[in-house]
Amino acid sequence: MRRALGQRIGAFMTTVIRDYGVDLRLGDAVERIEAGSASTVAAVILRDGTRIDTDLVIVALGAQRNVEWLEGSGLLTSSRGLRCDAFCRALKGDGSPAPGVFAAGDVAHWPLAANDGHLVAVEHWGICGRSWLAADWEAS
Repeated sequence: MRRALGQRIGAFMTTVIRDYGVDLRLGDAVERIEAGSASTVAAVILRDGTRIDTDLVIVALGAQRNVEWLEGSGLLTSSRGLRCDAFCRALKGDGSPAPGVFAAGDVAHWPLAANDGHLVAVEHWGICGRSWLAADWEAS
C-alpha cells in the first residue's frame, strides 16, 4: 500500500486492516474465478495455486478520463486527467494556475501533501445506494 498511500500511512493502514481480520493480499495475481451453483462465485484461485473460498468478488478495472474536450484550451492534461495544484486550481501548459478555473472529481489530479506531494486522482463511484471511494495514485 506504499504506492497508494505513502510509506507511513500505507504501513499503518495495512496493520489496521489486518487487525480487523482481513486477509489482505497485496501483489497476488488471480488465475481464475470458480463458479458455484446458480451462477454464484465459489472461489478465487491465485496464480500460486492458493484457493480462497468466497461468495463475492469485486473487480476494479480503472478509469479513462475524458479530457479530449479540453484540447486547445491551454490547460495541462494527460491520460491522468486535468492537472491541478494543491488548491484544485487547473494548471495551464506552463504549469501556472489558470485564473478562475478549478477542477474536482474524476477528471482532476493534484499533488497530495499527505503522500509527499505525489500526484493523486480520486475516482468516485456508487453501488446499491451506498457510496464508495476508490483512489488511484501515481508517484510523480
